[in-house]
Amino acid sequence: MNLSFFTNYGIGSGKIRGDQIANYMGAKLNPTWGYENDICIYVKKQPPDNFPKTSYFDIVDGKEHLGWLQNHPEIGVIGMTKPSQFFLSNILSRDNIHIIPQHHCNFEGTQRESREVKVVGYIGGERQLQYNYKKLEFDLSKVGLDFKFKTIFNTRKEVVDFLNSIDINIAFRLRIRGRQLRGALKLANAGSFGIPSVAYPEIGYEAEFKDCYLKATTEKDLISGCKRLMEDTELYDDIAKRALVRSGEYHISKIAPLYEKLK
Repeated sequence: MNLSFFTNYGIGSGKIRGDQIANYMGAKLNPTWGYENDICIYVKKQPPDNFPKTSYFDIVDGKEHLGWLQNHPEIGVIGMTKPSQFFLSNILSRDNIHIIPQHHCNFEGTQRESREVKVVGYIGGERQLQYNYKKLEFDLSKVGLDFKFKTIFNTRKEVVDFLNSIDINIAFRLRIRGRQLRGALKLANAGSFGIPSVAYPEIGYEAEFKDCYLKATTEKDLISGCKRLMEDTELYDDIAKRALVRSGEYHISKIAPLYEKLK
């Protein structure tokens, strides 16, 4: 049976996930006709009232869609992690939640060049880094590290180019909406380049990247973790290798076939 993916217009995790998977698989993307007998995947996008019989809602991190799903028990549901599967099963009172993780951005398998560990980077939503940017830059400079960030990006290449320019990846959000649904994409993206991360131990990070990143529960932890990676070559190489190996499971070539198993 053919696959059809439906995503929201504009920018967002659902559109990126759906668009890239559909293009990689050569599946239909946002068709306007001829999909009635396909397996239809609605990626973080609410289906129309007359959605086809064989349809799935890929919720990604869209907690705002839980109410709609509670009222539509006939549609299949896809989460990204085991914690999200457990959460969705409890909320929706159903045990048929499928797990399909997010794929990372590094399709080509590019690796970080051997160089001095100097640049700490953050890429993502501006409000998702819960550490004042100016203060973070200053605090990192005191231990000999530079800081760069990117909060506006529209293409996979922009993400790849940014990650190619940094040595340590950070992710620090103590308060997060829909935390039970989120995966470890930020760590997988960086890890796929052989770049270690220092991050707050979110549910998804612990579920998917436990022991493959340095944990930071405070701002002090974040700075000290980056400093340790800069100064300790063995630690840097160990975490980088662990992250690289773990990220291999999130290459699009391994994630896309999971959609083909849906029936």
